[in-house]
Amino acid sequence: MAAVHTLLTGLAREHATGSLNVPPAGKAYLREGRIAHLECPRTPSVERLLTAHGRAGGYSRAELEFCVAGAVLDAAYFLLPAELPAARPKFRPGECPRPDTRLEFELAWLVGECARRRAQLAQIWSSAELDDVPVTPAARLPGHRATVSALEWEILLSSDRVATPAELADRLGQPAYSVLLAVRRLAAAGLLVAPLMPRRRGRALDRAVPPALPQSDPNVLAAVKRALEELE
Repeated sequence: MAAVHTLLTGLAREHATGSLNVPPAGKAYLREGRIAHLECPRTPSVERLLTAHGRAGGYSRAELEFCVAGAVLDAAYFLLPAELPAARPKFRPGECPRPDTRLEFELAWLVGECARRRAQLAQIWSSAELDDVPVTPAARLPGHRATVSALEWEILLSSDRVATPAELADRLGQPAYSVLLAVRRLAAAGLLVAPLMPRRRGRALDRAVPPALPQSDPNVLAAVKRALEELE
């Protein structure tokens, strides 16, 4: 069955402007054939990401656009490869996202970024079984010492053996992809209950714990930079 990105490719060729609703996978907004915004129920909303650290408002334009760009990349990973439903998705011409930051992304670039992220996840832990099941910490540590990142530690503390990675992402106000990445790294380190898989070499279990900094992706920064340059 065809994926969401194939239908969006046709709309992009037509330089369409409007929204494409693809239940239950999510919603895509286009502006003259380019992606203006993406929404997916499996990823935290822009509002959730903005308020995750206790701020109620007063965001600069750069902060808002950075957050929107990150949310678009996060939603793209789950929405673009999703299978189209049996009923043809509805396209509403002229509908704009809220908030509309005027950021735009080439669909082909987003599809390529999704492929890069899938490869990155597979390199850390090749099985996708952990992506949709409750995160369950291992009862015992694998050896005498294991050091984790700030986000990985948050996930271990927040895990109740019921919440899935997507639910933990919303609970923590972190991008779903960042949480998936951290969950697979924890599995590779033997810190989660997971299917038996060949463990990759080179996992640094004795590195120092980094400070609790925001989980950013260089690709997000590059996307924001390009978008801001186009607005000038």
